[in-house]
Amino acid sequence: MISFTKAGHAENERLKSLIAGEGLPWAGYRAGTAPGGEALLKVEKIRDWVRDGWGKDAYLFIGAAGIAVRSIAPFVKDKLTDSPVLVMDEDGCFLIPLLSGHLGGGMELGGRIAKCSGARLVVTTATDRKGKFAVDLFARANRIKLTGRVLAKEISARILQGETVGFYSDLSVDGEAPEELDIKTSYQQLLEGTGQKSPGIAVLTREPEEKRDHILYLYPRICSVGIGCRRGVGKEKIEEVLSYNVSAEKNPFIRILPLVLKNLGLSYKFRRSSKSATTTLSNLGQIRVLPGYEDEIEQFHVMMVSSRHRR
Repeated sequence: MISFTKAGHAENERLKSLIAGEGLPWAGYRAGTAPGGEALLKVEKIRDWVRDGWGKDAYLFIGAAGIAVRSIAPFVKDKLTDSPVLVMDEDGCFLIPLLSGHLGGGMELGGRIAKCSGARLVVTTATDRKGKFAVDLFARANRIKLTGRVLAKEISARILQGETVGFYSDLSVDGEAPEELDIKTSYQQLLEGTGQKSPGIAVLTREPEEKRDHILYLYPRICSVGIGCRRGVGKEKIEEVLSYNVSAEKNPFIRILPLVLKNLGLSYKFRRSSKSATTTLSNLGQIRVLPGYEDEIEQFHVMMVSSRHRR
């Protein structure tokens, strides 16, 4: 978060404890010469500050929307990779998601900040305002990689015009299906029902032999875990151990800790507990992907696992 005026600095500092209470990693910054904000970090060049975290961090500008637009303009490239950007007035009355509202999580983040701060969330996205199904929001919520952005826009446009869109999934779908979707029981039925022009959505575990240009293909991220265990160990016990081992990954404060503190914490945990523990070492540095694998690998996670009885 960054602020520019005395009133903005006060709002920035007010939000600190509120956002921390939501479990969100927070860092407050100030720019300009306005008094106040002694507890905030000083930013000399806003564009450098934006560039350093672009594509990794979310940004909340407390002040005029024009400042935010000019600051992020050189870095806006792709809705699939751009950072979520929000703007709040210096009195904390209104909160506007400007960029990456769906895929970047700007709308979700805005909702959480608005809830804890008392600000009014200003929604400008048509599907959100009308309460319609949005395929990009569906993809983000289910950790599905979205690649057909043009087709996704066409699907949203048709839904806003009152049309239904064919939908098929290899995996079971929980909950009640949105009325905007025409649920199909097989991939072949989806192809037959959409014709050659009407777009459809297919959630598949692998690429089909027969692909169509008017079908938006969504591929869930499937994780395969191999684990060694004694004979007779049941599924429930394995799930319990795995859940325990990855619990640290869900803690945002652990994820942003410096590597030195993570290593100290792991060493202490290993000596004091008979259970294994893992954490994501998020500051290992740059890892390069070999040519030909860029489209297949999105991110790396490195886990350190140990326990007292295995040493």
